[in-house]
Amino acid sequence: MAWRHVASFDDALDIVVAAGQPNGSVLIDALHLWRSGGCALDLCIAPPGAIRTLRLCDAGPIAPASMHARITENRSGRLMPGIGTLPLGELLHELPERTTISLDVPMSRFNDPERHARNIYASARRLIDSTSEARQERRAAMHSAAPAYDAKRAEGHVESDAPV
Repeated sequence: MAWRHVASFDDALDIVVAAGQPNGSVLIDALHLWRSGGCALDLCIAPPGAIRTLRLCDAGPIAPASMHARITENRSGRLMPGIGTLPLGELLHELPERTTISLDVPMSRFNDPERHARNIYASARRLIDSTSEARQERRAAMHSAAPAYDAKRAEGHVESDAPV
């Protein structure tokens, strides 16, 4: 959070890496990532296991100018995923496998809680489903281009074709 000592993804990742604890990880907050100057590709520098959770929401195209306005946006101005302009599809593409996704869209006191939860879920599901299809296609292309792994040969159970 830009108004805290740990103000960016890089700051949080530095702490997790320096701590070196197996249970340490960074929670990615979509709003904070972009509002602090980060982007989806920043996730690529994280070592395996350093990212385990994503807090998903959306926001408008222009970051609030004042710190007070940023805090207000954080607390009550978050939008349902896919409704705003944050490049959430890019973020979902870069997430490690098995990342837990939570939804953070505060409710107006005048909304019906059950309806609000259903709407947020439906919005997030549409975004995740559309991104998942593209992600699967990308992974399939990567796997088809990579050389096949031969477990038996790797374990020494099959003689090599190469001359000795």
